[in-house]
Amino acid sequence: MDMNKQEIRRLDVVVLVLVIGITTMLCNLVTPFLFNHIPTDKYRTARILDKIHEKGFAPEVVVFGSSRAMAAIDCNQMTKELNKEVINFSSTGQSHVESSFYYSKLPPSVKTVVQVIYPPIVAESGEKEQVPSYVLNNFLMCGYEVDDDIIRMNHLIDLSGFNKNRYLSAYESRGSIFLPALTNYLVAGDKEAASSFKFCNSYLTEKHPLYERTLEQAKERSCVGKNVRVDINVIETLNSYSLYLNQKGIKMYLVLMPNNPDKIEYTENQKSMLLEVMHKKIKNAVILNYIDTISDRTLFYDAEHMNKKGARKFTTLLDNDLLKFNNMMP
Repeated sequence: MDMNKQEIRRLDVVVLVLVIGITTMLCNLVTPFLFNHIPTDKYRTARILDKIHEKGFAPEVVVFGSSRAMAAIDCNQMTKELNKEVINFSSTGQSHVESSFYYSKLPPSVKTVVQVIYPPIVAESGEKEQVPSYVLNNFLMCGYEVDDDIIRMNHLIDLSGFNKNRYLSAYESRGSIFLPALTNYLVAGDKEAASSFKFCNSYLTEKHPLYERTLEQAKERSCVGKNVRVDINVIETLNSYSLYLNQKGIKMYLVLMPNNPDKIEYTENQKSMLLEVMHKKIKNAVILNYIDTISDRTLFYDAEHMNKKGARKFTTLLDNDLLKFNNMMP
């Protein structure tokens, strides 16, 4: 018996729903694979985890931090000046919490962790620190498994997002892979920087505009003229990290990066308050304050990131302090 028009329409709807459902499922299944192979800013998470598990990987010094650390710390130069194997596991937007997800995975060869941090000064109304969902999704799509050490180190941080499955995280990340890959990193020629752990990002600024943060954008985060406090939760979390690493025989350095002299982000009283609390509360780390150490604006590519010349100067400053505090005699 021939189907009438109404039955045909119903069948068409069913077929359409099935096609959409199957297509969505297939896209969701391949998203983790694409995530691990398309060089966006999130691509570096997978590369770091791959490197950690690489056979024979045995660095002595590991650097963590955001793009400011990627731009300002030259690990080739550090390796020569310290006579130690140095690797840079910094990535775009990487916070100290994200850095800590790698701590328990580090090989036994690591004896020093250089953790670049953003000064934990917040507005009086600041809320409890949260880990962005995209960060957790990045790790989940790489097959990352959170362990008890990570949970203990971050007991003040909500890590419940790690409880979702890999495919839910893939679905949530669906919009963060293709367009950024086509419009940012592939166009900028930054695949080398995303894949390398020695390469200094500032060396690419002479060819490609990797960072273009204006002074006006940076000043929006300025604490000058605001009622602020030191975020004690962050301080306690950093102390927990330093205790954990100390128990593993790893010396921790907390680095406050140089500010562009054209950008006044903190008052002298605010900086003094921060350093006083950090020195008092963080027991097992050396605090290296470089906020006001660079007065030459020509050493910066933009409002926050150092250029090639600046990276060379800052890396030498950092190396000299590591030699002094860690007895890393070449």
